[in-house]
Amino acid sequence: MERCETCLLPPFICLCADKPVVASKAVFWLLMHENEQSKATNTGYLLAGSVPGGVIATWRRKEPDNVLLGLLSDSRYWPILVFPSAYARYQAHDALMESADSMPLDKVPAFILIDATWQQARKMYNHSPYLHGLPMLDLGADCTSEYQLRRVRHEAHLCTVESAIEALRWLGEASAAAQLHTCFSLFNQNFHRLKLAATSAP
Repeated sequence: MERCETCLLPPFICLCADKPVVASKAVFWLLMHENEQSKATNTGYLLAGSVPGGVIATWRRKEPDNVLLGLLSDSRYWPILVFPSAYARYQAHDALMESADSMPLDKVPAFILIDATWQQARKMYNHSPYLHGLPMLDLGADCTSEYQLRRVRHEAHLCTVESAIEALRWLGEASAAAQLHTCFSLFNQNFHRLKLAATSAP
C-alpha cells in the first residue's frame, strides 16, 4: 500500500495538510525504539510534525544518539523525563517535579519521551544511564488513554502524543494541549476510516 513518507499513512487519510503548528515554549525530544520507526500507528511522528523544535533520536543500547547527548548537555534547556516513577528505579525521589513553577525561567523546557511499548520503555530506561537522575515528570494514574490502535495493559498507559498533551497541560499551556488533542482525535478518526475501508474491500 502506498504511504506518505512523512506521516506513514495512506494518502486518502494523510494528516500532513491538517496538522496544526502548535506554539509552545517547550520542545519534545523523542527517544524512539527502532521497532517504532516504520509503524503508521506510532504517534511520535504526529507529535514531531506538530510541535516545532523537536528531535527524534533512535535508541541503541550500545550507541547512544550523539545529537540527544549533546542536547542534554546544552545549558539552554531544562530536560524533563516524562516517565512513570514506579518504573524509574534509578531515579532519586527528589528529582520528581511537582510543579512547573520549579523550573528556571531562563531555560527551555525539554520533555523527553521514550517512544516504545511500555515493556520496551522500561528496558530502554534501565539501559540508558544518561536518562538517570534527570528531573522527572510522572503523569500518574489519573489519565485515561483514548488511543485505540494497539492493545495496552492499563488504560492509564498513554501513547506518546497523549503524554505530550498532558505535559503541555502540566506546563500550563492549555491552548497548545487542546490543539494537539484535536490533531490526535483526527489521527484516531482517520485510522478508523482506514479499518472500515479495509473491511469493506472485496
